[in-house]
Amino acid sequence: KHIQIARRAMRVSGFMIPKEKVISVSPTDTVRKVMDLMIEFGIGAIVVIREETKIIMGEDGKTHTGETMSLPMPMGIITKSDIMKAYADKVDIDAECTTIMTGDSAQELITCVPSDDRDKAASLL
Repeated sequence: KHIQIARRAMRVSGFMIPKEKVISVSPTDTVRKVMDLMIEFGIGAIVVIREETKIIMGEDGKTHTGETMSLPMPMGIITKSDIMKAYADKVDIDAECTTIMTGDSAQELITCVPSDDRDKAASLL
């Protein structure tokens, strides 16, 4: 007899940390600041976040209420490997961190949502 075991897909949400604990920098922060934060918090990657202004629409979804809100949007990531490459390339540590980040355009940045399958997300790495 064969026993079938139902395999529940593990979701990305099971590996996420609360957004309040994510260490991030702005695009104008320096490589030096990124390095200092990596050392201070003992982490290997930092998300680069830009503030994006979104227009608030009316309840009908068509009319503009005249209000806007600022939302943090990920634009890239800087890893220890990026730091090592920057060192090898003799990048000035007081340069903006965007000079060394991965994902400097919307097409390069790959993201997922909490409900995504863990294995599918891992295959994107």
